[in-house]
Amino acid sequence: MAPIFRYPQKRLENNTDYVKIDAYEYRPPGVGQLSSTNFVVPTSDTYYQSIGQKDIRGSVILPIPQSLPVNSQSAGWGSGSMSGITAAGIGVAQETIKAGNPFKGFGQGVSAFIGKVTSTSKTGLGQKAIQDFFATKAVEQLLGTDPNLFGELLSRDTGAVINENIELLFRGVSLREPFSLAFDLSPRDADEGRVIKDLAYFLKQEMSPRKGTTSGAAGGLFLTAPSVFKIQYMSGRKPHPYLNKYKICALQNLGLNFTGSNTYATYSDGTPVHMQLTLQFQELTPIYAEDYDSTEGKSGVGY
Repeated sequence: MAPIFRYPQKRLENNTDYVKIDAYEYRPPGVGQLSSTNFVVPTSDTYYQSIGQKDIRGSVILPIPQSLPVNSQSAGWGSGSMSGITAAGIGVAQETIKAGNPFKGFGQGVSAFIGKVTSTSKTGLGQKAIQDFFATKAVEQLLGTDPNLFGELLSRDTGAVINENIELLFRGVSLREPFSLAFDLSPRDADEGRVIKDLAYFLKQEMSPRKGTTSGAAGGLFLTAPSVFKIQYMSGRKPHPYLNKYKICALQNLGLNFTGSNTYATYSDGTPVHMQLTLQFQELTPIYAEDYDSTEGKSGVGY
């Protein structure tokens, strides 16, 4: 049976709020598989969503910290730009690719490119831009000049700049920032002092990589991943009805301060009278919109 480390010794599960930290063996997501309809890219979520109580390596139960991490979420947005000249150039490339005769397609694309740019202005600005564009490209090929020469020349020559059509674009998902949980630990007797020592030992061992027991020529050649952790805010025996949820996390840092009151003091058996335990976690996978459709995602404020 997996060990349970509880501080303080009184049972927190009955009618109080607390933090429950379960350790699991890390399971790599593996590589994708090509099915008849699409390419399936597995993630760690696939395994841990179905994991059961029997797979827990151990649990730590601690009081809710006085200061909780800010519940944050981010998305990968960033600025992007594409000028009309760039778009027209892409059209040239597309025409060249589609044409049965690449030389004919390139010629048609260049003609269309020039026509589009020169028709954008009745003041001759488009024509001037074309002249400056090809002039700077020729100079770049001959002298290896700064590729920004076209923009500078156009500004000097006409007082205009290319409209880059800057827009905020979705760039992809990102992991949420690491978060820390800090606990004040003041053992009131020898039993609580022992529990604090045991739970710190357990967490430190589970967060450490394993060398394994392989012998022979391959001995020590590989390391296996540390355990991973599920962090839950609990209220009684159920998940907290309001606070946020976390996906499976890696324990990146553990700090144990033996002088929590900035003074060194111990009991007769050497147990410090006041300690501070700080744990820094980060989730293994990003948060997706579909996660909010799950049972956990619909509880409280979700993830």
